[in-house]
Amino acid sequence: MALPISILLIDANKSYREITRKMLKFYDAGFAIDDCASVKECLEKIRLKQYDLILTNETLEDGDCFALISALRHHMIDIPILIMFEEGHEESAMKAFEMGAVDYIIKARGYLTALPFTVKKVLERKKYSSEQKKSEHVEPRQNLFVQRGYFILDRHGRFQSANPGMESLSGYSEDELLELTILDLLPKGTEWELFEWLQQIEKGLIHEPFQTQLIGKFGGQIPVQLKLTPVRDTIGQLKSFRGEIEEKELAPEEPGKDDLDQFSSQQLNLIEGIWDILAEANSDPMPRVLGRIAHFTSQYFKFQRATIALLDQGIDSYVKVAMVGYAQPAEQDKKRIEVPAEVLERIFGKQHRIKVLYYQQQERDQTNFFEELLPERRSQARREPDKWHPRDVVMINLADTQMRSFGYISLDHPLEEFRADRTFFTKLELFSRIVSMAIQSHAQILEREQKNRRLTQVLVTSNIFKLYLNMQDLLKEIVWSIKFSLDYNLVALMLVSRKSGAVEVRSVACDGKIKAQQMLSISFSVSEFMKLLESNNRLGKCYFIDDPNTPLQAIKEIYYSGMRPPHDDADWPRDGILIVPLKSRHGRIMGAIVVDDPVDQSLPDAETLRTLEILANQVSVAIDNRLLYVDAKRKAEKQLKAGNGVRHEHSERKSHGPTYSEERRSIWQKLFRDVD
Repeated sequence: MALPISILLIDANKSYREITRKMLKFYDAGFAIDDCASVKECLEKIRLKQYDLILTNETLEDGDCFALISALRHHMIDIPILIMFEEGHEESAMKAFEMGAVDYIIKARGYLTALPFTVKKVLERKKYSSEQKKSEHVEPRQNLFVQRGYFILDRHGRFQSANPGMESLSGYSEDELLELTILDLLPKGTEWELFEWLQQIEKGLIHEPFQTQLIGKFGGQIPVQLKLTPVRDTIGQLKSFRGEIEEKELAPEEPGKDDLDQFSSQQLNLIEGIWDILAEANSDPMPRVLGRIAHFTSQYFKFQRATIALLDQGIDSYVKVAMVGYAQPAEQDKKRIEVPAEVLERIFGKQHRIKVLYYQQQERDQTNFFEELLPERRSQARREPDKWHPRDVVMINLADTQMRSFGYISLDHPLEEFRADRTFFTKLELFSRIVSMAIQSHAQILEREQKNRRLTQVLVTSNIFKLYLNMQDLLKEIVWSIKFSLDYNLVALMLVSRKSGAVEVRSVACDGKIKAQQMLSISFSVSEFMKLLESNNRLGKCYFIDDPNTPLQAIKEIYYSGMRPPHDDADWPRDGILIVPLKSRHGRIMGAIVVDDPVDQSLPDAETLRTLEILANQVSVAIDNRLLYVDAKRKAEKQLKAGNGVRHEHSERKSHGPTYSEERRSIWQKLFRDVD
């Protein structure tokens, strides 16, 4: 049994490490990948384990790739190094190559798709070099993997971009390829044959690749197969071609190898398709991105109709947000199409990623089920691959790593060439994982951008210096600003009353005006409030209370009256509530911000807690400023009144201008008039 290929992945960015790891694992599950963030960690791991390859980013936590190369050279460690550089850093890449890196890859669009091939190429060169050293006579080397190149052509056949795989196959750099057309790389006499093939591709009549020879920069010819996919604009006009060129394997292969290679290529096409959608998405709204995914899903799996629905936790139902292949309803008939969450729970059972609902097919006897290798774990007898009913529905679960569903994709009405074989279900399983990760990733990007916009708006419209507001209006702006910026459905602000000495709810932001008004009557003693601030409840400078016997439950009872409280299995517990103390400039606690019912029903992450702490500090300063302003205003008014009762001994003298007291009073009055 072959040993797994051991790779050490180094990148300062944890998210990039995870994405790169998943891409390599999708290509070859036999890769054993460890990761770290710095040169120091790299050296420590190498002392404990032998690696076949080091895959590193240009920038690390404690240096860069050049420092890493120097450190390895200093410790006489001989492991191939493959380095990833940002676009525009080609000179740095050449410098690293001169220092001893075996290869590099530029992070151009689609680089992750080409990365597994570059890794394989480096490992193949290493293996071939080792064999040469062991023996004077070396048998002709077999091609251990098929090289592929990816590129984009404009509608006239000129190169618009090319990945490192294309550079490796052709011998041209990307800059050189941008000056050429696809015909410049093909033998003479193939122009008309290629033209006829392109016409068939554009009309969708054939999908087979074009078999030809690739002429390299130095005249060498490589047998290849060319694939081109037309890219059209919104009105259907041809815009460009997305291309793939694959080196044909000449060495004899094991039986069934063609099928495996084809499936591997299909996997990469699947990954690349989702990657392209995300790359084009940027900050596009989620419905638009889901529409593109629905189109891609129906085309890739050869179905006429596709639907994507996402979970709306507020109504505990899945709402259909993207539908492809359906007749457009009249404007008056358009409405939200909802599917209760319990329906999907029965279908997937929190353990399945794929389910097929066979039309008018009897349930199977499940008493003697064995553990199945196929992913759908069907409860109905499966149809023959060529006897699929148009109303059979494929259900793809959109779920996180804990198998918590947040949506689904349904497919029905397959095309004529559709075939539901084993490969089809395996691709569905892979697709479920990839597209779930892609949708979650885009949702996180949108959520982060939304939070940044909202927080920026809160800071821009800061309440700290709004002295013209009375205290109640100031508190009202504060709670609604927090609700708007942090996606909590309930925000309340409590203050210690100077008159009663109790902690009182002074302002509330929630959707129900009557409930908000009712909460303003809640108050409790300072001693009860201080019990909430025990160390076991502490999260940073915030406190998370999960106790049904605290005075804060009065807030929850009013708010959840007539509403469904959080599920028992939700991250945010049924009795959970988060408070952030407000401290005066002297360090005394003068109240707290209270938040509950988060939109995503999740516990607060470190970023949310930090934002709450910043807002709490802002609120404390705003309230302090308001109190100082009111005290200063009252003192000034008393001084003015006292000044009115003291007459100067020459006050009755005729004066040609205002006296000093009158002038001072006029200035104060003008000041307060301007402020008010």
